[in-house]
Amino acid sequence: MSGGGLVARAFHDFGDVSDGAFYHDDVSWIVDRSVTAGCGGGNYRPNNNVTRGQMATFLRILTWHEVVNDESGGDDPAGAHRP
Repeated sequence: MSGGGLVARAFHDFGDVSDGAFYHDDVSWIVDRSVTAGCGGGNYRPNNNVTRGQMATFLRILTWHEVVNDESGGDDPAGAHRP
């Protein structure tokens, strides 16, 4: 995601994602879109496995963002219309 022209507007506050991590901007991007809020306790746990259920949820939220953006021409960062 980092190289694809996508820009993170917000920054995460995860103690386990360093500024120099190759996925830092990607984590900021998905947090900005309310796809994830981390694992609690100020951690993202970037080395943990993702379950099929979690991945399904991530994809549904991302797909929802695409539909909202296509229909309204803008973002819904507050998640007012999120499933």
